[in-house]
Amino acid sequence: MPAHFCAVFGLKPSFGCVPNYPVPGSDTTTHNGPMTRTVADCALMLEIMAG
Repeated sequence: MPAHFCAVFGLKPSFGCVPNYPVPGSDTTTHNGPMTRTVADCALMLEIMAG
């Protein structure tokens, strides 16, 4: 379900932007990304998640 259906902003970063350990073997559909109420909060959250 897209994030905008739930009245939030979601971002799907590229692989490697947000560390994910252990790396899933064949599952290339999972991404760790922020979901927030505003775009500014999402940018801040992604910056924190990426380290």
